[in-house]
Amino acid sequence: QLRTPLAGIKWSLDMLRKEERGALNAEQKDLMEKTFRTAEHMADLVNDLLDASRIEEGRFGYTFLTGDLTPLIQKIVDALKPTAEARNLHFTFEPAAAPLPAVSFDASKLELAVQNIVDNAIKYTMPQGSVTIKLRPEKSSLFLIVEDTGIGIPEKNKKFIFNKFFRGENAIRYQTEGSGLGLYIAKSIVEKHNGTITFESEENKGSVFMIQLP
Repeated sequence: QLRTPLAGIKWSLDMLRKEERGALNAEQKDLMEKTFRTAEHMADLVNDLLDASRIEEGRFGYTFLTGDLTPLIQKIVDALKPTAEARNLHFTFEPAAAPLPAVSFDASKLELAVQNIVDNAIKYTMPQGSVTIKLRPEKSSLFLIVEDTGIGIPEKNKKFIFNKFFRGENAIRYQTEGSGLGLYIAKSIVEKHNGTITFESEENKGSVFMIQLP
């Protein structure tokens, strides 16, 4: 009931902004672009709220398969690369030098978790900064590492960073839009994979998020 009307609004706005129903003047086109982006943000917010609700109610079903994680991470990198380039960021993926051990994961759920983390890194890194994604095997674990040179996390905010709806003070100042649900959802998904998610960060000096999977 929430998604359907939003999908209709986005579809109509997309047709108008692409001038499929007639030409727009510069002012109209700018207004249409802003309205479309607002509708996209609303759709993202609704999706986050629904995902959080399903997690809390135990309805966020998982289907685990065993395989190589590299293609999934490459898919996420390819999807977010245009956004990173639009922000003039140095965006790189460093896969492991040797073949990775197989891990058990739900592709769609883990994609959502990793995408939330990488999207945050892009969103909160200033132009000319860098975001680097690495895959590293270590003993009986596989580590996915997301490093950025962004705004970092204030010390007093660190203990709340995975809380539902929480956003750091500097994050709100830098980027007014955001649900505060991305890291909450990511942590829930990683823990369902019997993994852990940790981070190291210093305000104004960037962050490193690490997902460890068995």
